[in-house]
Amino acid sequence: MKHTPGPWKILPGNEQCIGGTVISGANDYHIATATRTPEEYANAHLIAAAPELLEALRDISATAGMIVEAYYMSGDPERMAGAYHLRQSIDLARAAIAKAEDDEPSVDRAKLARIVAGRV
Repeated sequence: MKHTPGPWKILPGNEQCIGGTVISGANDYHIATATRTPEEYANAHLIAAAPELLEALRDISATAGMIVEAYYMSGDPERMAGAYHLRQSIDLARAAIAKAEDDEPSVDRAKLARIVAGRV
């Protein structure tokens, strides 16, 4: 399933959420509603940025993948070590992209947890 196209924006309280916050997409299509707490308002900003964040992550992941290939092909041990660590970050980025696209069949959560903890 495809998400509502961006950009998404935050609208202050309206008839759908009196005194709260509404996140809307193209043509003011309702995405989500947040209440008035500071944490939910911060969440609203994160949600509103989601389409741009997803696109940026796709671009960064693709570019980083090309850098990894070049580093491996260089034969330089330092660059190859850097490529290994960059590959771990790419794996995390791709897992986040898969989660956002509701396509997570190959995500190894235990491995991702070790990567995040720096134990791989």
